[in-house]
Amino acid sequence: MLISSFLTSSNKNKSQNNSGFTLIEILIVISVMAVLSTALLTYSQTMGRQLETVTTVGKIEALIARAKALSIQTYFDDDANSRICAYGIYVDRAAQTISIYQDIHAECPSPKDGSNWLDGYGYDGEDVLLTGETSAISLINLDVEIIVGGDSDLNSVSFVPPIPETVINGEDQTTSAEIKLSDPEGTFYSTITITNEGKVSYGFE
Repeated sequence: MLISSFLTSSNKNKSQNNSGFTLIEILIVISVMAVLSTALLTYSQTMGRQLETVTTVGKIEALIARAKALSIQTYFDDDANSRICAYGIYVDRAAQTISIYQDIHAECPSPKDGSNWLDGYGYDGEDVLLTGETSAISLINLDVEIIVGGDSDLNSVSFVPPIPETVINGEDQTTSAEIKLSDPEGTFYSTITITNEGKVSYGFE
């Protein structure tokens, strides 16, 4: 009789211990998992936008280097009929594109035109924008955009052979200008700065 009572009591205790999670405990676990999932997704999206911005900066630097190389190559061009005097970079904030362009002139401005001869270089309607993956970048449909920074914005930069000389926004006296990039949320910024010495630097914030 005592043995029977002990077994019955033992079975009841086992049944109580193996009853599993309560509904409240399950709801708590689900809530915690939902919060963690949201935080992880937000972190992943933020990192993705930052990575895309950094990648775009690298592509812009590559465009600038290519424009310089094409400009130097122009100096050694034997085509007497060529109207390409220089190559440069044009920033179109409305179209969200950055392109290499051919600086076209009937006669290339030179020192014989006076002390401000470099002011003759800069993007205008007669110049030719190049296309293709190695010559242009479109930021449409990307998680990064060119933003308006102010008076220091870079609109165009020409590289005049043979050195090449760097002319910013069509003015020889402009010492530097910037391209500012941002993610759509405005949480991550990058600035690319180019000087009239042809030096390129960048920063992130």
